[in-house]
This record gives sequence, structure tokens and C-alpha cells, in this order.
Amino acid sequence: MNRSLRKRHPTVLWILLIMALAFNLLVYFLPTLTGNDNVNGLGGVFLGLFIAAFPAANFLDMLLFELGGWRWRSIQQADLPWVILNLFVLLAGMFVVVVGTKLFFKHWQPG
Repeated sequence: MNRSLRKRHPTVLWILLIMALAFNLLVYFLPTLTGNDNVNGLGGVFLGLFIAAFPAANFLDMLLFELGGWRWRSIQQADLPWVILNLFVLLAGMFVVVVGTKLFFKHWQPG
């Protein structure tokens, strides 16, 4: 029984990838985005987690439901572009989290 629980939406993934790129470009070219590095950092962390949540959910759906539970099958060539797009969006989301964390702790002094 091969049933798909969720439809694949590559348009959403491309929009999330563009959002990650836009945030990183804004932080790079306009470092005083809000005037407060803590607000910029928190926004980056939340945006990065939001961006990374979608491909993570897609990977879990693919591994748990589409591959048949414990019956691990190899990824077919038709699924390879979908997996690569999810991987790029996941890495872009994690990169936004790292940039946001760096901004948040920019002026932190230990002790």
C-alpha cells in the first residue's frame, strides 16, 4: 500500500530558501536592521528554526511513511531532486540560526 500522507510543495521550499537568503543579505548589507543586535539575533534564530522545520518534517514523513516504516528502500531517482532541495533548505535554515546566534551574542562579555 503506497499512500502519500502529505503533498510535496517545492514552491514553499523555494520561498523559504529565498527568505533565508534575504535575511542573510539584510544582515550583511544592513547590520543595523533594527538597531538592536539582540532583536536581530532572536529574529534570526526564530526565522532559522521556522525555515528548518519544513524540510525536517518532510524528511520524517519520507522516512517513516513513504519508505514503509522498517522496510528501508533506496531513494528513487525521481525523489532525488526533492531530497536535495529539502537538504539545501535545511542547511539554509541552520545557517540562519547560526547567524542569528552570532548576532545575539555579539556583545556578550563572560563573567
